[in-house]
Amino acid sequence: MSRAPASAAASDASPAPPPGRAPSISAIVITKNEEANICECLDGLSWCDEVIVVDCFSTDRTVEICRERAAKVILKPGPGMPGPQRNEGLAAARGDWAL
Repeated sequence: MSRAPASAAASDASPAPPPGRAPSISAIVITKNEEANICECLDGLSWCDEVIVVDCFSTDRTVEICRERAAKVILKPGPGMPGPQRNEGLAAARGDWAL
């Protein structure tokens, strides 16, 4: 799966999927101790083809809940900025599009 950098021109964007096939969508969620909110978040993403949760070593039940709901979970420490976690999720995503 290729992704154009944010600064790339529209002509550099990834090609559309083959005719007759809708693009697949991967959702990436970055979490840390979101036990109280993660169910509602994942429910809202149920229409996506793939849900990837990049967790910053939660100490509550966030990871357990995500796994129970069939999300792919990646554990990655967070330096305070979401960029490295986002990039980890993008690298694992298999969809034509990611959000």
